[in-house]
Amino acid sequence: DGALAVARARLWCDATALLELSESGRCAAGLELLRCELLPGFFVPGVSAELQQWFDAERVRLRDLAAETAMTYAETLEDSGDAVEAVRWGRWGFERVPHSESILRRLIALLDRRGDRFGALLAYDRFARLLADEFEATPSPETIALIDAVPRRAKQGDATTGALNDQT
Repeated sequence: DGALAVARARLWCDATALLELSESGRCAAGLELLRCELLPGFFVPGVSAELQQWFDAERVRLRDLAAETAMTYAETLEDSGDAVEAVRWGRWGFERVPHSESILRRLIALLDRRGDRFGALLAYDRFARLLADEFEATPSPETIALIDAVPRRAKQGDATTGALNDQT
């Protein structure tokens, strides 16, 4: 029936550090802290269901934060011209939350801008299959419109390249 308090100044925690670094825009430093999920498989027999539910919710919250931070970092890397690392972190973020349609759309856009249309189509296909298999659902119209535009842009790029080759 008692309460437990922790002095944050005396106890360092990677999860709270990730949150603080992400909020301050220092994504790379925050992502360096991630080694694994919050206490994966942690279970204490006889403990309240509320504590177990809290751990489960925190795992999801921190996983979502990590994915969001990775996508933000990927976009920052892309803006600075580091396309290889941008794509790596974008994929890393999506792997953390393969059910997140918003993260998927950001990854598709990143891959498409980098010219990796096949990668964009594969990410979409993985997501669509996961939705169909686990939820008997389909991606949103917004996501479908985004992925439908990818091959059209590739064809437009091919036509532009062909026209340039004809001129040379």
